[in-house]
Amino acid sequence: MNDSRARHAAAAPNFAGSHPAHRNARPVHPSPGDNSPTADHAREPATDRGAARYETLHDLIAALEASGVRCLGYEPILALRGAVARASCDMGAGNIVVSVYATSAETEEHVPTIAGVLSGVADVHMVVGPNWTVNCDSADQRERIAAATGGRQVHIPA
Repeated sequence: MNDSRARHAAAAPNFAGSHPAHRNARPVHPSPGDNSPTADHAREPATDRGAARYETLHDLIAALEASGVRCLGYEPILALRGAVARASCDMGAGNIVVSVYATSAETEEHVPTIAGVLSGVADVHMVVGPNWTVNCDSADQRERIAAATGGRQVHIPA
């Protein structure tokens, strides 16, 4: 980590332990036969039956951290592109981008948007919840985040 990122990480909000991870979370269960747009692209099991809805980015990151997934070097992203809030952080050797949306429709729209941006460049590794997404650098990150959140894994080859 370079010096400026180290300084920023030290000044970043500490989400771990700041409040109960699921304080504002509400379990959301998809209807049987869910044919959401991401299900067509999923290469992994397409289920988010255990995923919670998070009202804020803070709540989503706190839930990740409560499950052992660290979000270090938190940096807000100002280009929201449909999200209510978005930030990047380091997770081990790679970076993740966490986003919270106002509606499930806006959440589902993010998948083909990212697939279009990364088409022919890089695989899409993403975990999708009822009103949130986590874009990952690798399958390992995607699997760890899905296990921690109950979100649906999405993998779209470049």
